[in-house]
Amino acid sequence: MAEEEKATPQSGGEKKSKAILFVVIGIIVVLLILVGIVVFMLMGGDDEEEKKQESTTQVEAQATQPSQKAAQIIVGNTISVRSRDKFRPGLIYPAEGPIPFTVNLMTQTGKRYLKTSMQFELDKDEAKAMATQAELDKKMPMIKDVVIDILSSKSLEDVATSKGKNRVKDEIVKRINEFLMDGKVFDVFFVDFVVS
Repeated sequence: MAEEEKATPQSGGEKKSKAILFVVIGIIVVLLILVGIVVFMLMGGDDEEEKKQESTTQVEAQATQPSQKAAQIIVGNTISVRSRDKFRPGLIYPAEGPIPFTVNLMTQTGKRYLKTSMQFELDKDEAKAMATQAELDKKMPMIKDVVIDILSSKSLEDVATSKGKNRVKDEIVKRINEFLMDGKVFDVFFVDFVVS
């Protein structure tokens, strides 16, 4: 009987140690799975980070090329592709005078309007600028339509600040350049800008 009493406590201890062993193994397995998930997520994030760095490097390489006439400027969350060389601009289109626009601004009352005139900066190379100018002449109805579409989609708050005006300029340059084939517009100059 004494032997049975001694055997019973030992078997209970073995059961407790086996249960603890299973719990410890279970915790280790869960931790390994969690570590694996974290490592997988970090490695996946590195690919995105590398892609962002590659695209940033490509943008910087393009911006530093001496043959490129426009530089990319970050304005807010958008990237501007307008000319930075204000001391030596390219040819100005139209040379005979600014293109006038009068549009209603988006307001709740509909009683605000924007009256503006603008000119476009073309390439510094005269031959390229002349080709772009000829294309702009042919596509002037489309250009006016695009500019009116952009301006009439803005509210007073969108055009009241210089940052807002720069965003509008960026959008105009981008949209016009989307359908030009012989050249491109580098900047937009507001010659008149009246909100009433």
